[in-house]
Amino acid sequence: MHADERIWSETNCYIDLWVEVLQALGHDPVPATAAALSADFDGHQWSFLKFEPADLRTLYGIEVAEMNLWRTVAEHVVQELAAGRLLTVEVDSFWLPDTLGTSYQTEHVKTTIVLNRLDIAGRTAEYFHNSGYYRLDAQDFRGVFHLDGAPPQVLPPYVEMVRLDRMHRCSRRRPSNSRGRTWPGGPPPTRSRRWRTACSGTWSGCAAAAWRCSTAGRSGCCGNAG
Repeated sequence: MHADERIWSETNCYIDLWVEVLQALGHDPVPATAAALSADFDGHQWSFLKFEPADLRTLYGIEVAEMNLWRTVAEHVVQELAAGRLLTVEVDSFWLPDTLGTSYQTEHVKTTIVLNRLDIAGRTAEYFHNSGYYRLDAQDFRGVFHLDGAPPQVLPPYVEMVRLDRMHRCSRRRPSNSRGRTWPGGPPPTRSRRWRTACSGTWSGCAAAAWRCSTAGRSGCCGNAG
């Protein structure tokens, strides 16, 4: 769906994010796009399109639910990654270097990312956003996680927990024009034309799957930004 020859623009960061997450886990994201049939116009605007949690549960065995924050976001991410769970996190794209040319260092726009690796002490993180996989460090890391203190008007972000322990079997091969990702917490992926995975039917098996890539990523980006 994010092949280089696609002809549509990426305008829904949440859908694009899930396309990459599902492919990284060895699943075909196309069935989940049936949610588009539920889009409705209320007389003023179209409803915001998202993959339905019920569909993700039925199709892939992936549980998605809002998470209540009682620690810092960074601490929660580290804890959940260690437990084999993922978090979708609403952040300010002002601090995301992959948005260079749009909102990076120019305007404050909310968007959603999924962290795959995070080192609080080293001030580095790797994350999925839109159709790519990127690295965050230095001042950008501090800005995303408000390490210098959040302005008083900033509310806690919307965060979802993604549970993979009941995920359906994902042993499969992808066509030669698909792209691969390491997942979760593994080494950064590269831009790829070929990949395949064979997992044992549990989330841990999928996490250990080997992704074979044939081309190197673009400078400053661990994945294909699109």
